[in-house]
Amino acid sequence: MFTNNADEVRQMIKKAKTDEEQAKVATNIVNHAVSEMDPQRRQANQSYNRR
Repeated sequence: MFTNNADEVRQMIKKAKTDEEQAKVATNIVNHAVSEMDPQRRQANQSYNRR
């Protein structure tokens, strides 16, 4: 049964939005790091990931 009050629900939504924003930042950091990698190494990593 759902027993959370409106304030608790608002807090959960706020936390979910914060978590989503942090995940987007982390994704951007990883994507930037990958784009900065040496092209040969990036290709080797892609080949490894396809195994």
